[in-house]
Amino acid sequence: MKILKFGGTSVGTPENIRQVGRIIQKSIREDPDISVVVSAFTGVTNDLIHVSELACRRDRQYFKILQRCEKRHAETVKVLMPSSAQPVLCQVQKVFHELQDILHGIYLLKELTPRSVDLIMGFGEQLSAYIISCFLISQEVPAIYTDARKLLITDDVHGHANILYQKSARKIRRFYDKNPGLKIITGFIATTSDGISTTLGRGGSDLTASFLGAVLKADEIQIWTDVDGVMSADPGKVPDAFCLKTLSYEEAMELSHFGAKVLHPPTIQPAMEKGIPIRILNTFNPKFEGTLVQKDPLHHEFPAKGITSIHHIALLTLQGSGMVGVTGISARAFSILANHAISVILISQASSEHSICLAVKPEDALPAKKAIEKEFELEIKARFVDRVQIEKDLSAIALVGESMRKTPGIAGRLFHALAERSVNVVAIAQGSSELNISVVVSQADEVRALQAIHEAFFSKARKLNLLLCGTGLIGSEFLRQLAENHDNILKSKNLDLHLIGLSNRKYGIFRTDGIPPADWQKILMQGHQSPDPGFFLRHLKKFHGGQTVFIDLTASGEISQTYESYLRNGVSIVAANKIANTGDYDGYQTLQSLSRNKGLFFRYETNVGAGLPVLRTLKSLLETGDTVLKIEAILSGTLSYLFNTFQSGEKTFSEVIREAQEKGFTEPDPRNDLNGLDFARKLLLLMRECGEVVNLEDIRIDPLLPVACFEAATVDETYTILKDYDPQFEEARLSAAKNKRLLRYIGTYKNGKGNIELTEIDSNHPFAGLKGSDNAIIFTTKRYHENPLVIQGPGAGAKVTAAGIMSELIIDN
Repeated sequence: MKILKFGGTSVGTPENIRQVGRIIQKSIREDPDISVVVSAFTGVTNDLIHVSELACRRDRQYFKILQRCEKRHAETVKVLMPSSAQPVLCQVQKVFHELQDILHGIYLLKELTPRSVDLIMGFGEQLSAYIISCFLISQEVPAIYTDARKLLITDDVHGHANILYQKSARKIRRFYDKNPGLKIITGFIATTSDGISTTLGRGGSDLTASFLGAVLKADEIQIWTDVDGVMSADPGKVPDAFCLKTLSYEEAMELSHFGAKVLHPPTIQPAMEKGIPIRILNTFNPKFEGTLVQKDPLHHEFPAKGITSIHHIALLTLQGSGMVGVTGISARAFSILANHAISVILISQASSEHSICLAVKPEDALPAKKAIEKEFELEIKARFVDRVQIEKDLSAIALVGESMRKTPGIAGRLFHALAERSVNVVAIAQGSSELNISVVVSQADEVRALQAIHEAFFSKARKLNLLLCGTGLIGSEFLRQLAENHDNILKSKNLDLHLIGLSNRKYGIFRTDGIPPADWQKILMQGHQSPDPGFFLRHLKKFHGGQTVFIDLTASGEISQTYESYLRNGVSIVAANKIANTGDYDGYQTLQSLSRNKGLFFRYETNVGAGLPVLRTLKSLLETGDTVLKIEAILSGTLSYLFNTFQSGEKTFSEVIREAQEKGFTEPDPRNDLNGLDFARKLLLLMRECGEVVNLEDIRIDPLLPVACFEAATVDETYTILKDYDPQFEEARLSAAKNKRLLRYIGTYKNGKGNIELTEIDSNHPFAGLKGSDNAIIFTTKRYHENPLVIQGPGAGAKVTAAGIMSELIIDN
């Protein structure tokens, strides 16, 4: 035997009811012995509560709403049974007349009791079950309309009555013995022993089905709803959530208690006691296997089964030095709350017994505070116990799974995932069964926390959302490399680099479903025109898609000023733009502190040596206890090329510069390279990474060109002036060559000072063998003293810089 239960959305429209009919007929062919429990049509129960409240307030509007409700049911009958509607319509009309009389009495008395509300709410299920049974009969499927008040006996707790097992079981068995065949049963409603209508509370139709299944020893209880089953998380908050194939009864109860709406907690108990499986199925996707809740679920590839949350809770803290070691404190607190019918969602207590945290519904927070403070009035006056503190706007999140038991590292993985997303944990609770780890977080962090935990426990590949600003030479090359290497990175690093934002000076686009990097140009041109620096930040306010990285491949000061906002919004940064790190020291320090305190990464390796691991090496030296004694560096590809080429003596210095410009090795105005400022910024950053509190003006730059060149009005005028100085450069070259030495423009950091100057070096110096536009850097440290550490290679260029950015994204991810 099987019990099938269909929720309100499953019977919300005539077409939905036809679909229910098809499912019932198919089930009968597979197993003739079935019973069906149905809810009221979607929204009807809420309408009935609303009209009763309006009637109590003597608001005549209730009559119009009631008429609309009657019309809806009548139209459903006409659509479903066009040739046999009349007798059914008469019965529907009769039911609404009865309901109208009851509401009129409430209108006259201006009194609405819980007993009256139960009676009125029950009409929705009666109408639904009656219409569906008549529809099935019209389809030549014999069906018996069954009012559950003939089967279920409860106590008189109106609004949430409790089923009396023995009395109800006898009635059910007796009824089934006398009435074989398909029964369409009203969910949610029952009656007291005195025949007074009651309801089983919201989700009561599920409980009706579960209780019938337990009494009748059904083979399976099927809960048909509008989702495929129990999801690993709320898909509205976690887009990557998936349907769980199996759950244990305990897991299902934990998930339902913490907000999973597919199953209501009381539903599970009767089925669990009798060991009857519960299957969650989708009325609108009946071929999907759904979720099976049973005693021994199948093996699950992840240690956790699901994550769920209660969106809005309040946290009460009872603490005080007088609580330490005193027995009965907890018992008194919980007893007084029970006496006030206040349910505690979550409990966290310090081992010192100095404090107890209780999570309750927000509307219960103030009554709970007053009740506890009254109970501990004497202790509060004696200052043994503090007044109860209330924290509002919080959410409770639960990670559930039986396989979490005795699995090491579960809690560590949970808290690491939250820390990575800068989510602060307010309170923690874990039972000794290890079935559930619960955390309380700020309501504003709920979605981000859910996504972080889901990714940590259920994602085979970690997703990194990318926001890319700047599509010039480096940006376009990065996008090419991303398109080419995405699948390889996914396979080798289990990292999904998911491009969701793209902008340049002309266009900006933000797409949560992703931007294929191979098609970026076409897609970007469909975006918003002339985006301002805050374009991505505005979109991020509504985006909760997981860990996000802002990539700045511009040279814009305005863009660099947004870094602080990105970090404060939980977004990591990878920057080729060096302006933020080489501006005012306080700004540099603010970004360092923010990223560290927020648990985010702020990476800028390409600020110094493009794809060369300069900063990474320096940080490794410092973090492992080494001390930097001296840094020597050539950190300009342009200046490196100039002197590597000039040393041959085949061309004058001005000719070498012009050749470099023609080859694209310099800026359009070469003076922007030759003034040494870009070089100085890189040296400045190295000094700051070594702990120096310095600004750009603290670095001494020996001008490479005469002052007249920088004062020239045009580039051509610069070359005219520079030709007059060619003999001086040639003289310096020959003087160095005579002593078997070479000219190099070198930056040096030593004893807290930084300077950049034209220097003669020996032919055996590490910089002597540089070729083309290579950069090089020498670290002399306590550890690398006799034989300094040298890093050499291309220090500029779109390909190596883009590769450096890619490396920053995938390292440690």
